[in-house]
Amino acid sequence: MSSKVELSSNNNNLNTTEAKPLWLSSATFARVDPELYFERHLRQGLRPGTQRGLDDFRAINSQRGSLTCVEEAAGQGSFGSCVVRSGQTSVVCGIVIGTTETRGGGGIYTNVEILRGGFNSAPSGEEMVISQRAGELVRALGLGPSNFAVRVRTPEAEMEEEQAEMEEEEGVGEVREEWERERGIVVKRDRWLVYTAHVQVLSRTGPPFDLVWAAIMGALGDVDIPEFEEDDEGNLFCVGRRTGRKLDLPVGGAVSSTFGVATVDVSKNADVFAEGLPDYDEDENMTSLSSSEEEEKESKPELKVVMLADPDGEIEETCASSRVNVVCNGEGRLYGFSFAAIGDDRLRGQDLNHQGLVLERAHIEQALGLAQERARKDVA
Repeated sequence: MSSKVELSSNNNNLNTTEAKPLWLSSATFARVDPELYFERHLRQGLRPGTQRGLDDFRAINSQRGSLTCVEEAAGQGSFGSCVVRSGQTSVVCGIVIGTTETRGGGGIYTNVEILRGGFNSAPSGEEMVISQRAGELVRALGLGPSNFAVRVRTPEAEMEEEQAEMEEEEGVGEVREEWERERGIVVKRDRWLVYTAHVQVLSRTGPPFDLVWAAIMGALGDVDIPEFEEDDEGNLFCVGRRTGRKLDLPVGGAVSSTFGVATVDVSKNADVFAEGLPDYDEDENMTSLSSSEEEEKESKPELKVVMLADPDGEIEETCASSRVNVVCNGEGRLYGFSFAAIGDDRLRGQDLNHQGLVLERAHIEQALGLAQERARKDVA
Protein backbone atom coordinates (compact mmCIF):
# COMPACT_ATOMS: atom_id res chain seq x y z
CA MET A 1 0.00 0.00 0.00
CA SER A 2 1.30 3.40 -0.89
CA SER A 3 1.11 6.48 1.32
CA LYS A 4 1.69 10.22 1.02
CA VAL A 5 4.91 11.56 2.50
CA GLU A 6 5.67 15.29 2.80
CA LEU A 7 9.26 16.33 2.12
CA SER A 8 10.69 19.75 3.08
CA SER A 9 13.03 21.48 0.61
CA ASN A 10 15.71 24.10 1.32
CA ASN A 11 13.35 26.98 0.36
CA ASN A 12 10.78 25.73 2.91
CA ASN A 13 8.40 24.70 0.15
CA LEU A 14 6.58 21.44 0.81
CA ASN A 15 6.54 18.87 -1.95
CA THR A 16 4.27 15.88 -1.82
CA THR A 17 5.53 12.61 -3.28
CA GLU A 18 4.15 9.09 -3.29
CA ALA A 19 6.20 6.47 -1.43
CA LYS A 20 6.44 3.08 -3.09
CA PRO A 21 6.21 -0.21 -1.19
CA LEU A 22 9.52 -1.59 0.03
CA TRP A 23 10.29 -5.00 -1.42
CA LEU A 24 12.72 -7.23 0.48
CA SER A 25 14.76 -10.08 -0.91
CA SER A 26 14.02 -13.55 0.43
CA ALA A 27 17.26 -13.64 2.44
CA THR A 28 16.62 -10.20 3.96
CA PHE A 29 13.01 -11.05 4.78
CA ALA A 30 14.18 -14.21 6.56
CA ARG A 31 16.56 -12.20 8.74
CA VAL A 32 14.12 -9.36 9.48
CA ASP A 33 11.17 -11.54 10.54
CA PRO A 34 12.00 -15.27 10.41
CA GLU A 35 8.71 -16.36 12.00
CA LEU A 36 6.56 -14.51 9.47
CA TYR A 37 8.81 -15.74 6.67
CA PHE A 38 8.42 -19.30 7.96
CA GLU A 39 4.65 -19.11 8.33
CA ARG A 40 4.11 -17.68 4.87
CA HIS A 41 5.89 -20.68 3.38
CA LEU A 42 3.94 -23.18 5.48
CA ARG A 43 0.59 -21.67 4.50
CA GLN A 44 1.46 -22.59 0.91
CA GLY A 45 2.71 -26.06 1.85
CA LEU A 46 6.34 -25.07 1.25
CA ARG A 47 9.52 -25.23 3.31
CA PRO A 48 11.90 -22.26 3.35
CA GLY A 49 15.22 -22.79 1.63
CA THR A 50 14.60 -26.33 0.39
CA GLN A 51 12.71 -28.22 -2.29
CA ARG A 52 11.67 -30.99 0.10
CA GLY A 53 8.05 -31.59 0.90
CA LEU A 54 6.73 -31.39 4.45
CA ASP A 55 6.89 -35.21 4.76
CA ASP A 56 10.25 -35.74 3.03
CA PHE A 57 13.46 -36.79 4.80
CA ARG A 58 17.00 -36.07 3.69
CA ALA A 59 19.09 -39.01 2.48
CA ILE A 60 21.60 -40.35 5.05
CA ASN A 61 24.99 -41.66 3.95
CA SER A 62 26.89 -43.84 6.43
CA GLN A 63 30.26 -45.55 6.37
CA ARG A 64 31.19 -48.20 8.93
CA GLY A 65 34.67 -49.07 10.10
CA SER A 66 36.30 -45.89 8.82
CA LEU A 67 38.16 -45.07 12.06
CA THR A 68 41.55 -46.69 12.72
CA CYS A 69 42.36 -48.48 15.98
CA VAL A 70 45.13 -46.45 17.57
CA GLU A 71 46.07 -48.71 20.47
CA GLU A 72 46.05 -52.46 21.00
CA ALA A 73 45.58 -52.59 24.78
CA ALA A 74 42.25 -53.79 26.08
CA GLY A 75 39.74 -51.00 26.37
CA GLN A 76 41.80 -48.69 24.16
CA GLY A 77 41.16 -47.60 20.62
CA SER A 78 38.05 -48.02 18.50
CA PHE A 79 36.37 -51.44 18.32
CA GLY A 80 33.69 -50.16 15.98
CA SER A 81 33.05 -46.90 14.17
CA CYS A 82 30.69 -45.14 11.82
CA VAL A 83 30.65 -41.81 9.98
CA VAL A 84 27.23 -40.42 9.03
CA ARG A 85 26.49 -37.48 6.73
CA SER A 86 23.27 -35.83 5.66
CA GLY A 87 23.28 -32.48 3.93
CA GLN A 88 25.66 -30.23 5.84
CA THR A 89 25.49 -32.32 9.03
CA SER A 90 28.31 -34.77 9.86
CA VAL A 91 28.50 -37.11 12.86
CA VAL A 92 31.23 -39.55 13.90
CA CYS A 93 30.89 -42.37 16.45
CA GLY A 94 33.57 -44.66 17.86
CA ILE A 95 32.99 -47.57 20.25
CA VAL A 96 35.46 -48.15 23.09
CA ILE A 97 35.27 -51.39 25.10
CA GLY A 98 36.35 -51.93 28.69
CA THR A 99 35.52 -54.32 31.50
CA THR A 100 34.01 -53.91 34.93
CA GLU A 101 33.88 -56.04 38.06
CA THR A 102 30.61 -54.42 39.18
CA ARG A 103 27.73 -56.85 38.88
CA GLY A 104 25.15 -55.37 36.56
CA GLY A 105 27.62 -52.74 35.38
CA GLY A 106 27.96 -54.19 31.90
CA GLY A 107 26.11 -52.28 29.22
CA ILE A 108 26.28 -49.64 26.52
CA TYR A 109 26.80 -46.01 27.48
CA THR A 110 26.70 -42.92 25.28
CA ASN A 111 28.59 -39.64 25.33
CA VAL A 112 27.68 -36.95 22.80
CA GLU A 113 29.71 -33.83 22.01
CA ILE A 114 28.34 -31.15 19.69
CA LEU A 115 30.70 -28.70 17.97
CA ARG A 116 33.06 -28.45 20.93
CA GLY A 117 35.31 -25.40 20.80
CA GLY A 118 37.78 -26.71 23.37
CA PHE A 119 38.76 -29.76 25.35
CA ASN A 120 37.60 -30.75 28.85
CA SER A 121 34.74 -28.26 28.78
CA ALA A 122 31.51 -28.99 30.62
CA PRO A 123 28.78 -30.61 28.51
CA SER A 124 25.99 -28.35 27.33
CA GLY A 125 22.35 -28.92 28.16
CA GLU A 126 21.66 -30.15 24.64
CA GLU A 127 24.54 -32.64 24.85
CA MET A 128 23.26 -34.05 28.14
CA VAL A 129 19.70 -34.38 26.82
CA ILE A 130 20.81 -36.16 23.64
CA SER A 131 23.21 -38.45 25.56
CA GLN A 132 20.46 -39.40 28.00
CA ARG A 133 17.94 -39.99 25.22
CA ALA A 134 20.38 -42.17 23.27
CA GLY A 135 21.20 -44.17 26.40
CA GLU A 136 17.53 -44.83 27.09
CA LEU A 137 17.00 -46.04 23.54
CA VAL A 138 20.02 -48.36 23.71
CA ARG A 139 18.55 -49.99 26.80
CA ALA A 140 15.20 -50.26 25.02
CA LEU A 141 16.85 -52.46 22.38
CA GLY A 142 16.89 -55.24 24.99
CA LEU A 143 20.34 -56.71 24.31
CA GLY A 144 20.83 -59.97 26.19
CA PRO A 145 23.60 -60.80 28.70
CA SER A 146 25.61 -62.69 26.08
CA ASN A 147 26.57 -59.33 24.55
CA PHE A 148 28.36 -58.32 27.75
CA ALA A 149 30.06 -61.60 28.63
CA VAL A 150 33.87 -61.49 28.92
CA ARG A 151 35.39 -64.38 26.97
CA VAL A 152 38.89 -65.47 27.98
CA ARG A 153 41.18 -67.84 26.13
CA THR A 154 42.59 -70.51 28.48
CA PRO A 155 44.61 -73.70 27.99
CA GLU A 156 41.78 -75.78 29.40
CA ALA A 157 39.41 -77.32 26.91
CA GLU A 158 36.72 -78.11 29.42
CA MET A 159 34.66 -75.78 31.56
CA GLU A 160 34.22 -76.48 35.25
CA GLU A 161 30.83 -77.88 36.17
CA GLU A 162 30.29 -75.21 38.80
CA GLN A 163 30.89 -72.42 36.28
CA ALA A 164 28.57 -74.05 33.75
CA GLU A 165 25.76 -74.28 36.31
CA MET A 166 26.23 -70.67 37.39
CA GLU A 167 26.27 -69.40 33.81
CA GLU A 168 23.08 -71.30 33.09
CA GLU A 169 21.39 -69.69 36.11
CA GLU A 170 22.53 -66.23 35.00
CA GLY A 171 21.29 -66.78 31.48
CA VAL A 172 24.68 -66.72 29.75
CA GLY A 173 25.26 -70.46 29.51
CA GLU A 174 23.88 -70.56 25.99
CA VAL A 175 26.62 -68.24 24.73
CA ARG A 176 29.29 -70.95 25.18
CA GLU A 177 29.20 -72.87 21.94
CA GLU A 178 30.99 -76.09 21.06
CA TRP A 179 33.70 -74.35 19.02
CA GLU A 180 34.47 -72.16 22.02
CA ARG A 181 35.01 -75.23 24.22
CA GLU A 182 37.37 -76.70 21.65
CA ARG A 183 39.41 -73.48 21.56
CA GLY A 184 39.51 -73.29 25.34
CA ILE A 185 37.37 -70.14 25.74
CA VAL A 186 35.59 -69.58 29.03
CA VAL A 187 33.27 -66.86 30.23
CA LYS A 188 34.49 -64.90 33.25
CA ARG A 189 32.18 -65.04 36.22
CA ASP A 190 33.25 -61.71 37.72
CA ARG A 191 33.79 -59.47 34.70
CA TRP A 192 31.44 -57.80 32.26
CA LEU A 193 31.95 -55.78 29.10
CA VAL A 194 31.29 -52.05 29.01
CA TYR A 195 30.74 -50.38 25.63
CA THR A 196 31.08 -46.60 25.42
CA ALA A 197 29.83 -44.84 22.31
CA HIS A 198 31.74 -41.58 21.86
CA VAL A 199 29.81 -39.38 19.44
CA GLN A 200 31.06 -36.13 17.92
CA VAL A 201 28.80 -33.85 15.91
CA LEU A 202 31.30 -32.16 13.61
CA SER A 203 28.81 -29.92 11.79
CA ARG A 204 25.08 -29.36 11.89
CA THR A 205 22.30 -27.42 10.17
CA GLY A 206 19.40 -28.63 12.29
CA PRO A 207 18.47 -30.99 15.16
CA PRO A 208 21.24 -33.63 15.12
CA PHE A 209 19.61 -36.51 17.01
CA ASP A 210 18.62 -38.63 14.00
CA LEU A 211 22.21 -38.68 12.75
CA VAL A 212 23.60 -39.21 16.25
CA TRP A 213 21.44 -42.31 16.63
CA ALA A 214 22.29 -43.54 13.12
CA ALA A 215 26.01 -43.19 13.93
CA ILE A 216 25.60 -45.11 17.21
CA MET A 217 23.69 -47.96 15.56
CA GLY A 218 26.18 -48.11 12.70
CA ALA A 219 29.16 -48.22 15.05
CA LEU A 220 27.55 -50.92 17.22
CA GLY A 221 26.92 -52.95 14.08
CA ASP A 222 30.63 -52.69 13.27
CA VAL A 223 31.67 -54.13 16.65
CA ASP A 224 33.00 -57.66 17.06
CA ILE A 225 32.77 -58.91 20.66
CA PRO A 226 36.45 -59.23 21.63
CA GLU A 227 38.35 -62.04 23.30
CA PHE A 228 40.84 -61.65 26.14
CA GLU A 229 43.75 -63.39 27.82
CA GLU A 230 44.37 -63.27 31.54
CA ASP A 231 47.79 -63.08 33.21
CA ASP A 232 48.75 -64.57 36.57
CA GLU A 233 47.65 -61.42 38.39
CA GLY A 234 44.16 -61.48 36.88
CA ASN A 235 44.70 -58.65 34.42
CA LEU A 236 42.88 -58.93 31.08
CA PHE A 237 44.43 -58.16 27.71
CA CYS A 238 42.52 -57.98 24.45
CA VAL A 239 43.91 -60.48 21.95
CA GLY A 240 41.11 -60.66 19.41
CA ARG A 241 39.30 -57.63 18.02
CA ARG A 242 37.79 -59.26 14.91
CA THR A 243 36.27 -62.47 16.24
CA GLY A 244 33.25 -62.58 13.94
CA ARG A 245 30.83 -62.53 16.89
CA LYS A 246 28.48 -59.57 16.51
CA LEU A 247 26.15 -57.86 18.95
CA ASP A 248 22.58 -59.12 18.94
CA LEU A 249 21.12 -55.93 17.51
CA PRO A 250 17.42 -55.94 16.55
CA VAL A 251 16.57 -57.50 13.21
CA GLY A 252 15.37 -54.74 10.93
CA GLY A 253 17.32 -52.06 12.77
CA ALA A 254 16.02 -49.13 14.76
CA VAL A 255 15.76 -45.84 12.87
CA SER A 256 15.20 -42.44 14.46
CA SER A 257 12.89 -39.90 12.79
CA THR A 258 12.46 -36.38 14.13
CA PHE A 259 9.61 -34.05 13.24
CA GLY A 260 9.44 -30.33 13.87
CA VAL A 261 6.03 -29.13 15.03
CA ALA A 262 4.81 -25.59 14.46
CA THR A 263 1.55 -23.68 14.76
CA VAL A 264 0.45 -21.65 11.76
CA ASP A 265 -2.20 -18.94 11.82
CA VAL A 266 -4.47 -19.67 8.85
CA SER A 267 -7.05 -16.99 9.61
CA LYS A 268 -7.85 -14.44 6.90
CA ASN A 269 -6.21 -11.62 8.87
CA ALA A 270 -3.05 -13.55 9.64
CA ASP A 271 -0.65 -11.01 8.11
CA VAL A 272 -1.06 -7.52 9.52
CA PHE A 273 2.20 -6.61 7.84
CA ALA A 274 0.76 -7.35 4.43
CA GLU A 275 -2.50 -5.45 4.92
CA GLY A 276 -1.11 -1.92 5.26
CA LEU A 277 0.70 0.56 7.46
CA PRO A 278 -0.66 2.80 10.22
CA ASP A 279 -1.05 6.56 9.62
CA TYR A 280 1.55 9.03 10.95
CA ASP A 281 1.37 12.80 11.57
CA GLU A 282 4.04 15.39 10.77
CA ASP A 283 5.96 14.50 13.95
CA GLU A 284 6.07 10.83 12.91
CA ASN A 285 3.66 9.79 15.65
CA MET A 286 1.21 7.02 14.86
CA THR A 287 -2.26 8.58 14.81
CA SER A 288 -4.52 5.59 14.23
CA LEU A 289 -4.59 1.98 13.21
CA SER A 290 -5.93 0.96 9.86
CA SER A 291 -9.28 -0.80 9.82
CA SER A 292 -7.66 -4.11 8.95
CA GLU A 293 -5.40 -3.85 12.00
CA GLU A 294 -8.32 -3.03 14.27
CA GLU A 295 -10.12 -6.13 13.00
CA GLU A 296 -6.99 -8.18 13.54
CA LYS A 297 -6.61 -6.84 17.06
CA GLU A 298 -10.12 -7.98 17.94
CA SER A 299 -9.99 -11.32 16.11
CA LYS A 300 -8.52 -14.52 17.47
CA PRO A 301 -5.91 -16.49 15.54
CA GLU A 302 -6.95 -19.69 13.84
CA LEU A 303 -4.00 -21.95 14.56
CA LYS A 304 -3.21 -25.12 12.68
CA VAL A 305 -0.57 -27.67 13.72
CA VAL A 306 1.92 -28.47 10.96
CA MET A 307 4.57 -31.21 11.14
CA LEU A 308 7.86 -31.06 9.23
CA ALA A 309 9.84 -34.25 8.73
CA ASP A 310 13.57 -33.95 9.42
CA PRO A 311 13.78 -30.18 10.13
CA ASP A 312 16.87 -28.58 8.62
CA GLY A 313 18.27 -25.07 8.69
CA GLU A 314 18.25 -22.36 11.31
CA ILE A 315 14.73 -21.13 10.52
CA GLU A 316 13.09 -24.56 10.74
CA GLU A 317 15.01 -25.47 13.88
CA THR A 318 14.08 -22.18 15.58
CA CYS A 319 10.51 -21.66 14.41
CA ALA A 320 9.44 -25.34 14.60
CA SER A 321 10.99 -25.71 18.04
CA SER A 322 8.57 -28.37 19.32
CA ARG A 323 9.74 -31.89 18.52
CA VAL A 324 8.28 -35.35 17.95
CA ASN A 325 10.78 -38.20 17.83
CA VAL A 326 9.99 -41.77 16.80
CA VAL A 327 12.43 -44.69 16.87
CA CYS A 328 11.14 -47.86 15.21
CA ASN A 329 11.95 -50.50 12.62
CA GLY A 330 10.39 -51.15 9.26
CA GLU A 331 7.97 -53.69 10.73
CA GLY A 332 6.44 -51.11 13.03
CA ARG A 333 8.10 -52.16 16.29
CA LEU A 334 8.37 -49.05 18.43
CA TYR A 335 11.47 -48.54 20.58
CA GLY A 336 10.88 -44.94 21.61
CA PHE A 337 8.47 -42.03 21.26
CA SER A 338 8.90 -38.55 22.69
CA PHE A 339 7.19 -35.19 22.35
CA ALA A 340 8.77 -31.96 23.58
CA ALA A 341 6.39 -29.00 23.27
CA ILE A 342 7.16 -25.29 23.33
CA GLY A 343 4.20 -23.02 24.15
CA ASP A 344 2.81 -20.58 21.61
CA ASP A 345 2.22 -17.02 22.86
CA ARG A 346 -0.74 -16.67 20.51
CA LEU A 347 -2.64 -19.25 22.56
CA ARG A 348 -2.70 -16.93 25.57
CA GLY A 349 -6.04 -15.38 26.24
CA GLN A 350 -7.89 -18.28 24.68
CA ASP A 351 -10.05 -20.65 26.68
CA LEU A 352 -7.37 -23.31 27.15
CA ASN A 353 -6.03 -25.03 30.23
CA HIS A 354 -2.46 -24.92 28.97
CA GLN A 355 -0.19 -22.91 26.73
CA GLY A 356 1.39 -25.84 24.87
CA LEU A 357 0.66 -27.49 21.56
CA VAL A 358 -2.15 -29.98 21.13
CA LEU A 359 -1.20 -33.11 19.21
CA GLU A 360 -4.22 -34.98 17.98
CA ARG A 361 -4.39 -38.67 17.20
CA ALA A 362 -4.00 -37.91 13.49
CA HIS A 363 -0.68 -36.15 14.11
CA ILE A 364 0.71 -39.08 16.09
CA GLU A 365 -0.44 -41.58 13.46
CA GLN A 366 1.14 -39.43 10.77
CA ALA A 367 4.49 -39.39 12.60
CA LEU A 368 4.42 -43.14 13.26
CA GLY A 369 3.52 -43.94 9.65
CA LEU A 370 6.23 -41.75 8.15
CA ALA A 371 8.84 -43.07 10.59
CA GLN A 372 7.99 -46.68 9.76
CA GLU A 373 8.16 -45.98 6.03
CA ARG A 374 11.55 -44.33 6.46
CA ALA A 375 12.87 -47.27 8.50
CA ARG A 376 11.65 -49.71 5.88
CA LYS A 377 13.47 -47.83 3.12
CA ASP A 378 16.70 -47.55 5.13
CA VAL A 379 16.82 -51.30 5.78
CA ALA A 380 16.05 -52.06 2.14
